Amino acid sequence: MGTFEMRLRDYERLGRSLGRKEGINTEKRQTARKLLEAGQTVDFISQITGMTAEEILEIQEDLKNEG
Repeated sequence: MGTFEMRLRDYERLGRSLGRKEGINTEKRQTARKLLEAGQTVDFISQITGMTAEEILEIQEDLKNEG
């Protein structure tokens, strides 16, 4: 296998890895949003999702701006 093919395979792996991480992050944000809408606290949501309070507060602000 040549250098080009090896690099291509590495980039494909990187792309899949980044895609999985993005998907996981999207799922966490959706879960946090639902929990905020259900009235849960930022601390509780942080414990459940592993997100920081700042990330959750950003979602909370987005919800306020939508409604």
